[in-house]
Amino acid sequence: MNTTPRHIALAIGVAVLALGGCRESDVSPGNNSDVVLDERNIEANQELGQALSDTDAPVDAQGLDDASGQVTEEDIMPSEFKGDGARQPDRIAFVTLQPTAGNTVSGLVAFIHEDAASETVRVVGKLIGIAEGEHGMHVHENGNCTGPAASTAGAHYDPDGSMVHGDRTAAARHLGDLGNIVAGADQIATFDFTDERIKVVGPNSIAQKALIVHASGDDLSTQPSGNSGDPIACGIITPQENNLVPE
Repeated sequence: MNTTPRHIALAIGVAVLALGGCRESDVSPGNNSDVVLDERNIEANQELGQALSDTDAPVDAQGLDDASGQVTEEDIMPSEFKGDGARQPDRIAFVTLQPTAGNTVSGLVAFIHEDAASETVRVVGKLIGIAEGEHGMHVHENGNCTGPAASTAGAHYDPDGSMVHGDRTAAARHLGDLGNIVAGADQIATFDFTDERIKVVGPNSIAQKALIVHASGDDLSTQPSGNSGDPIACGIITPQENNLVPE
Protein backbone atom coordinates (compact mmCIF):
# COMPACT_ATOMS: atom_id res chain seq x y z
CA MET A 1 0.00 0.00 0.00
CA ASN A 2 1.34 3.42 -0.98
CA THR A 3 1.07 5.65 2.10
CA THR A 4 1.19 9.37 1.39
CA PRO A 5 1.08 12.35 3.78
CA ARG A 6 -2.50 12.88 2.63
CA HIS A 7 -3.44 9.33 3.71
CA ILE A 8 -1.73 9.83 7.08
CA ALA A 9 -3.56 13.11 7.70
CA LEU A 10 -6.88 11.46 6.77
CA ALA A 11 -6.22 8.60 9.21
CA ILE A 12 -5.42 11.04 12.01
CA GLY A 13 -8.59 12.98 11.29
CA VAL A 14 -10.71 9.83 11.48
CA ALA A 15 -9.09 8.87 14.77
CA VAL A 16 -9.76 12.31 16.26
CA LEU A 17 -13.42 12.14 15.23
CA ALA A 18 -13.72 8.67 16.74
CA LEU A 19 -12.25 9.81 20.00
CA GLY A 20 -14.58 12.81 20.02
CA GLY A 21 -17.59 10.57 19.56
CA CYS A 22 -16.40 8.28 22.31
CA ARG A 23 -15.93 11.24 24.63
CA GLU A 24 -19.49 12.43 24.01
CA SER A 25 -21.19 9.03 24.20
CA ASP A 26 -19.07 6.70 26.33
CA VAL A 27 -18.00 8.95 29.22
CA SER A 28 -20.72 9.16 31.81
CA PRO A 29 -22.06 12.60 32.81
CA GLY A 30 -20.06 14.18 35.63
CA ASN A 31 -17.03 12.00 34.88
CA ASN A 32 -15.57 13.93 31.96
CA SER A 33 -11.80 13.36 31.73
CA ASP A 34 -11.10 17.11 31.85
CA VAL A 35 -13.12 17.46 35.04
CA VAL A 36 -11.32 14.53 36.67
CA LEU A 37 -7.95 16.09 35.77
CA ASP A 38 -8.97 19.46 37.22
CA GLU A 39 -10.11 17.84 40.46
CA ARG A 40 -6.80 16.01 40.77
CA ASN A 41 -4.92 19.26 40.18
CA ILE A 42 -6.89 20.98 42.93
CA GLU A 43 -6.18 18.12 45.35
CA ALA A 44 -2.48 18.12 44.43
CA ASN A 45 -2.24 21.88 44.95
CA GLN A 46 -3.95 21.61 48.32
CA GLU A 47 -1.53 18.87 49.39
CA LEU A 48 1.45 20.91 48.15
CA GLY A 49 0.27 23.99 50.02
CA GLN A 50 -0.08 21.97 53.22
CA ALA A 51 3.38 20.48 52.75
CA LEU A 52 4.91 23.94 52.27
CA SER A 53 3.18 25.30 55.36
CA ASP A 54 4.47 22.38 57.42
CA THR A 55 8.11 22.64 56.31
CA ASP A 56 10.82 23.72 58.74
CA ALA A 57 13.15 25.05 56.02
CA PRO A 58 14.44 28.51 56.99
CA VAL A 59 13.26 31.42 54.83
CA ASP A 60 15.13 34.70 54.66
CA ALA A 61 13.72 38.21 54.59
CA GLN A 62 13.27 38.06 50.81
CA GLY A 63 11.19 34.90 51.11
CA LEU A 64 13.91 32.75 49.57
CA ASP A 65 14.46 29.20 50.71
CA ASP A 66 17.86 29.30 52.45
CA ALA A 67 18.32 25.57 51.89
CA SER A 68 18.88 26.40 48.20
CA GLY A 69 22.45 27.52 48.90
CA GLN A 70 22.13 30.62 46.73
CA VAL A 71 24.20 33.21 48.58
CA THR A 72 25.47 35.90 46.21
CA GLU A 73 27.99 38.73 46.31
CA GLU A 74 25.09 41.13 46.66
CA ASP A 75 24.13 39.39 49.92
CA ILE A 76 27.50 39.91 51.61
CA MET A 77 29.27 42.94 50.15
CA PRO A 78 29.33 46.03 52.40
CA SER A 79 27.08 48.85 51.17
CA GLU A 80 29.99 51.17 50.32
CA PHE A 81 31.10 48.74 47.59
CA LYS A 82 27.69 48.27 45.98
CA GLY A 83 25.89 50.27 43.30
CA ASP A 84 26.90 52.55 40.46
CA GLY A 85 29.81 54.78 41.33
CA ALA A 86 30.70 52.83 44.48
CA ARG A 87 34.37 52.75 45.40
CA GLN A 88 36.25 49.55 44.70
CA PRO A 89 38.45 47.73 47.22
CA ASP A 90 42.17 47.52 46.56
CA ARG A 91 42.10 43.71 46.67
CA ILE A 92 39.37 41.14 47.16
CA ALA A 93 39.11 37.35 47.28
CA PHE A 94 36.00 35.17 47.46
CA VAL A 95 35.33 31.71 48.86
CA THR A 96 32.35 29.62 47.82
CA LEU A 97 31.77 27.22 50.70
CA GLN A 98 30.32 23.79 49.95
CA PRO A 99 29.20 21.15 52.47
CA THR A 100 31.39 18.20 53.33
CA ALA A 101 29.83 14.73 53.16
CA GLY A 102 26.70 14.42 55.29
CA ASN A 103 26.34 18.18 55.91
CA THR A 104 24.18 20.97 54.51
CA VAL A 105 26.24 24.13 55.04
CA SER A 106 26.94 26.43 52.10
CA GLY A 107 27.66 30.09 51.60
CA LEU A 108 30.00 32.81 50.43
CA VAL A 109 32.84 34.66 52.18
CA ALA A 110 34.82 37.69 50.97
CA PHE A 111 38.25 38.85 52.14
CA ILE A 112 38.44 42.57 51.36
CA HIS A 113 41.60 44.66 51.44
CA GLU A 114 39.84 47.99 51.30
CA ASP A 115 42.81 50.35 50.96
CA ALA A 116 46.34 49.80 49.67
CA ALA A 117 47.70 51.86 52.58
CA SER A 118 45.91 49.75 55.18
CA GLU A 119 47.15 46.60 56.91
CA THR A 120 43.60 45.45 57.62
CA VAL A 121 41.57 42.83 55.77
CA ARG A 122 37.83 42.84 56.26
CA VAL A 123 36.12 39.44 56.36
CA VAL A 124 32.41 39.33 55.50
CA GLY A 125 30.19 36.37 54.78
CA LYS A 126 26.91 34.52 54.98
CA LEU A 127 26.40 30.80 55.58
CA ILE A 128 23.12 28.93 55.45
CA GLY A 129 22.00 25.48 56.56
CA ILE A 130 24.31 25.71 59.57
CA ALA A 131 23.35 24.55 63.08
CA GLU A 132 22.62 27.19 65.68
CA GLY A 133 25.60 28.17 67.85
CA GLU A 134 29.33 28.83 67.51
CA HIS A 135 31.51 27.34 64.78
CA GLY A 136 35.26 27.56 64.38
CA MET A 137 36.47 29.02 61.09
CA HIS A 138 40.07 28.64 59.91
CA VAL A 139 42.27 29.03 56.87
CA HIS A 140 44.07 25.74 56.19
CA GLU A 141 47.45 25.34 54.51
CA ASN A 142 46.41 23.51 51.33
CA GLY A 143 43.99 24.63 48.64
CA ASN A 144 42.26 21.27 48.53
CA CYS A 145 38.84 20.27 49.85
CA THR A 146 38.68 16.70 48.55
CA GLY A 147 37.80 13.74 50.75
CA PRO A 148 34.69 13.30 52.90
CA ALA A 149 36.04 15.53 55.68
CA ALA A 150 38.27 17.82 53.58
CA SER A 151 41.28 16.13 55.17
CA THR A 152 43.47 17.14 52.23
CA ALA A 153 43.24 20.78 53.37
CA GLY A 154 45.94 20.03 55.93
CA ALA A 155 46.65 21.89 59.16
CA HIS A 156 45.88 25.51 60.03
CA TYR A 157 47.80 27.92 57.81
CA ASP A 158 50.93 28.91 59.75
CA PRO A 159 53.59 30.48 57.50
CA ASP A 160 55.28 32.09 60.52
CA GLY A 161 55.78 28.71 62.20
CA SER A 162 54.25 29.88 65.48
CA MET A 163 52.74 26.41 66.12
CA VAL A 164 50.34 28.03 68.60
CA HIS A 165 46.58 27.98 68.15
CA GLY A 166 44.56 30.92 69.44
CA ASP A 167 41.91 33.54 68.83
CA ARG A 168 42.25 35.92 65.88
CA THR A 169 43.00 38.75 68.36
CA ALA A 170 45.77 36.81 70.14
CA ALA A 171 49.38 37.98 69.89
CA ALA A 172 50.49 34.40 69.13
CA ARG A 173 48.32 32.38 66.75
CA HIS A 174 48.29 30.49 63.51
CA LEU A 175 47.76 32.97 60.71
CA GLY A 176 44.72 30.93 59.71
CA ASP A 177 43.02 31.18 63.13
CA LEU A 178 39.89 33.25 62.53
CA GLY A 179 38.01 32.46 65.74
CA ASN A 180 34.30 31.69 65.74
CA ILE A 181 31.27 32.64 63.73
CA VAL A 182 27.77 32.36 65.21
CA ALA A 183 24.63 30.91 63.60
CA GLY A 184 21.13 31.81 64.72
CA ALA A 185 18.05 29.66 65.20
CA ASP A 186 17.24 30.27 61.52
CA GLN A 187 20.40 28.30 60.60
CA ILE A 188 22.03 31.40 59.11
CA ALA A 189 25.38 32.86 60.11
CA THR A 190 26.41 36.34 58.96
CA PHE A 191 29.64 38.01 60.01
CA ASP A 192 31.74 41.12 59.40
CA PHE A 193 35.08 41.52 61.18
CA THR A 194 38.61 42.73 60.49
CA ASP A 195 42.00 41.04 60.77
CA GLU A 196 45.38 42.79 60.68
CA ARG A 197 47.54 39.74 59.96
CA ILE A 198 46.06 37.88 57.02
CA LYS A 199 46.71 39.28 53.54
CA VAL A 200 45.07 38.74 50.16
CA VAL A 201 48.50 39.03 48.46
CA GLY A 202 52.11 39.04 49.61
CA PRO A 203 54.17 36.81 51.94
CA ASN A 204 51.22 36.03 54.23
CA SER A 205 48.71 35.66 51.41
CA ILE A 206 45.76 33.37 52.01
CA ALA A 207 45.14 33.09 48.26
CA GLN A 208 44.50 29.55 47.03
CA LYS A 209 44.29 28.21 50.60
CA ALA A 210 41.26 26.36 51.96
CA LEU A 211 38.73 28.00 54.27
CA ILE A 212 37.02 25.52 56.58
CA VAL A 213 34.05 25.90 58.91
CA HIS A 214 33.79 23.36 61.72
CA ALA A 215 30.93 21.61 63.49
CA SER A 216 31.61 23.09 66.94
CA GLY A 217 32.87 26.25 68.54
CA ASP A 218 36.62 26.84 68.74
CA ASP A 219 37.71 26.92 72.41
CA LEU A 220 40.62 29.13 71.26
CA SER A 221 43.17 27.33 73.39
CA THR A 222 43.32 23.57 72.79
CA GLN A 223 46.33 22.68 70.64
CA PRO A 224 46.71 22.43 67.75
CA SER A 225 43.25 23.26 66.38
CA GLY A 226 40.88 24.46 69.12
CA ASN A 227 38.83 21.28 69.48
CA SER A 228 36.26 22.62 67.04
CA GLY A 229 35.08 19.32 65.58
CA ASP A 230 34.82 18.00 62.06
CA PRO A 231 34.80 20.21 58.97
CA ILE A 232 31.24 20.88 57.79
CA ALA A 233 32.05 23.20 54.87
CA CYS A 234 35.11 23.94 52.76
CA GLY A 235 36.10 26.21 49.88
CA ILE A 236 39.17 27.61 48.13
CA ILE A 237 40.07 31.30 48.62
CA THR A 238 40.20 32.78 45.13
CA PRO A 239 41.40 36.35 44.45
CA GLN A 240 39.27 38.20 41.94
CA GLU A 241 40.36 39.29 38.48
CA ASN A 242 44.00 40.46 38.31
CA ASN A 243 44.90 39.15 41.77
CA LEU A 244 45.00 35.47 40.89
CA VAL A 245 48.64 34.94 41.86
CA PRO A 246 50.02 36.04 45.25
CA GLU A 247 52.67 38.75 44.95
